[in-house]
Amino acid sequence: MIDNRSEVAKLMEKMETALPIPVYLTSNISRSLKESHNIKIKPTQIIHIGQVHYMGDEGGIGCSLTSKYLENAKQAFITSLTHLRVKRTHFLYKEIRTYQLKRIGKIATQNIVQSG
Repeated sequence: MIDNRSEVAKLMEKMETALPIPVYLTSNISRSLKESHNIKIKPTQIIHIGQVHYMGDEGGIGCSLTSKYLENAKQAFITSLTHLRVKRTHFLYKEIRTYQLKRIGKIATQNIVQSG
């Protein structure tokens, strides 16, 4: 199991009360949006988490993205919280970053065990 469900539930509750949360895309997600949907959002441009969803142990905390850059998009965009960078000045920054690092570490460990 990757996520501690009670910890995730607590973090999601805090995130829901703080919505919208300002974030930045990682370079990979920025590139993916450009290539697959011709949506150009630079990793330095602020977008927002508009909703949070739990996508199971495989996906973790999913975030619906909102932004003026997405207004003309014909579909919703949801990505894992691990692919977003929260503004360092946000009061949930440390808690979100801790979740991200734990999740990334556990996924890496599982991948090593599975491939080994």
